[in-house]
Amino acid sequence: MRRMTYFVMALAMVLGFTQCKKENLEPENEGKQVMITLNVGGGDNNGSKAVVTPPSVTFETGDKILVASDGHYVGTLTYNGTNFNGDITDPVVGKPLYFYFLGNNAVLGSANGNGDITNCTVNISNQTDYPHLPVISMGVSINRSTGATVTYPSANNEYEAQLHNKCALVKFSTNLNSSVVNVASMNTMASVNFGTGAITSGTSGTVSFNTDDSGIGWAILLEQSAVIGAAVTATGYQDGTCDVPAISNNAYITDGDAVSISLTATPVETVITWNSSTISSINISGNGSSFTNGGITVTSRSTDAKWNNSGSISTITLKSTSDKLTFSTADGTITKIIITLNPTSGSVEGTPSPGWTYNGLPNYTLTWTDSSSSSVDLGCVSSKGFPGGGIGPGIETEKFKVAAITKVEFTVQQ
Repeated sequence: MRRMTYFVMALAMVLGFTQCKKENLEPENEGKQVMITLNVGGGDNNGSKAVVTPPSVTFETGDKILVASDGHYVGTLTYNGTNFNGDITDPVVGKPLYFYFLGNNAVLGSANGNGDITNCTVNISNQTDYPHLPVISMGVSINRSTGATVTYPSANNEYEAQLHNKCALVKFSTNLNSSVVNVASMNTMASVNFGTGAITSGTSGTVSFNTDDSGIGWAILLEQSAVIGAAVTATGYQDGTCDVPAISNNAYITDGDAVSISLTATPVETVITWNSSTISSINISGNGSSFTNGGITVTSRSTDAKWNNSGSISTITLKSTSDKLTFSTADGTITKIIITLNPTSGSVEGTPSPGWTYNGLPNYTLTWTDSSSSSVDLGCVSSKGFPGGGIGPGIETEKFKVAAITKVEFTVQQ
């Protein structure tokens, strides 16, 4: 004849940063297997992990509680939107039951020689699915009125367990709106010993979490010492650091104690190219004449500073040290200019002004990378001599000339 034993277990979640709640657990015992129903009531019906709406924590469909007895894992309960249901196998008479909520990230260890699983690990690195966060907590079956440990099966068929956090809920105040933030040097692995019930933290790694449109982020952190200058990265920002205080179990770090992160946005660089067809349209001759394309303008600053075309040959000519062409943009700053010459017919005469470098074959380019500016001047340095050689004080000759320009590339930083 089938023998069935019914009992009720009330489970109170007291998570420090969460609300208190009582749930009913009704198992049915037949032989070595026990069917347990943990009635938590209410809750949402989608997602996974615990739903964290600081400071409260609630369950969602798919959340799991691991059960251990006498030092080994005996089963898993899964939330269906109303109850936690599942089979536990071989709970040991005279021993308490241990309950673990591990953020649905638990990886069970290998079975020992007796076929028992005595440990598991939990990795909390990825927390980018807020408000679903990997809350880690555990509790043991107790008497609700005295607090004394209660073993299986209890004399009055009633149990209560108080879940204790083995983590902290931490607020991050950042200038990174709607971003994924990565904080290094955090303990990211929790190890569970079903024999002692201990949950210990270790393994330095990176915790990743997301922020809302005001830059606020929340993350579960494991117990660890303070970290000064923890490396912080986020897409679209330059790397930075933050200071994370010492983390203790059951802590709720918020508002005035929130971890502050401020990173500098990575400048966006755009390459604007004038190709041969664009260059063939340039005809600058005389003070103030200019040409604009793609947000870049080149302007003559003297009568003899010219950029024009003769046939298919595009040439820049500067006849004195007062001559210059100015490249400018209103959309940011110019960080690099590369003027490319035809390797067969191109030529450079004279010396360009400081900041410009001429590179012969195979590159055949005139390059400016001196600094970052909204306007860049191309001028020349003074030189004297006699065309064709000779002696004497010398005469002023053409100072700088670039012929057969085929392409110009502007790198603009915004």
